Amino acid sequence: MAGGPFGDGCFSYEAHDSGGPKGDLLIYGGLIQQTHGPVGNFNIREGVLLNGYRKHYQRDNRMMTNPPPFFPATGRYRILYWKDLR
Repeated sequence: MAGGPFGDGCFSYEAHDSGGPKGDLLIYGGLIQQTHGPVGNFNIREGVLLNGYRKHYQRDNRMMTNPPPFFPATGRYRILYWKDLR
């Protein structure tokens, strides 16, 4: 769950635009954030990671209908974007 140091609700990597490529960021399960934050910097034309991380999220669809005990679910979900990475 992303609160952020400034209350922006953003999950990000501070050095997303410097320091060279770090590799892959793998997240299994769920990520709660108010806004989408940067974790890497890319050369879009060539598809090359320049700095930070390349995202790989594996969502756990069970969270939509069966969250763990005391998980802060709202019961209201709105899918804004979906992309199957397989």
